Amino acid sequence: MAKSGSFGNAGVQQMNENAQRNLQQSLGDISTNMRGNDYRDQQNMYQWDQGFNRSLFNDAYAQNMGNLQAGVGLLGTMAGYNANDLTNGNTIQNTPYNYWSQFSNAANSIANGFGTTTGTMSGGGSNPLMAGLGGAQLGRSLWGSSNWSPNTSTGSGDWATGSGSYSQYNQPDYGQYF
Repeated sequence: MAKSGSFGNAGVQQMNENAQRNLQQSLGDISTNMRGNDYRDQQNMYQWDQGFNRSLFNDAYAQNMGNLQAGVGLLGTMAGYNANDLTNGNTIQNTPYNYWSQFSNAANSIANGFGTTTGTMSGGGSNPLMAGLGGAQLGRSLWGSSNWSPNTSTGSGDWATGSGSYSQYNQPDYGQYF
């Protein structure tokens, strides 16, 4: 238009150039604003994502700690059950020995006049079974027959005083009972 020589065409060209410049500047501003907004949005999304991830981490950590505490509690319960099992097993295992020990203590108390239980004895004690056997023997020697024999085999004499003749089979053997 300007080369055509028409009057005013130079002004039209100037206007077109200004329009092109304004268009380019507007497009540049739009691009800059859009990129700036996107940059800020990306920052906000990153911060939100970090906060979200932190929240997820904290929740997972708290849940794992709760699971750990539950597991430790279960292990403690299992340890208690195992201790009870061992105690019960030992009790079951030792029951026959305890019966034997109680029987042995009772037999020893009959033979010796006292048992193996703990405690103190005041004064001299006597064995009631042995005292009864001695009293029976004494009574037989004072009022009984002179032909008394602790066994059913025959013998003559007085066993309490030691007079007469008895075989070894006629003599009482208290050791077989104790």
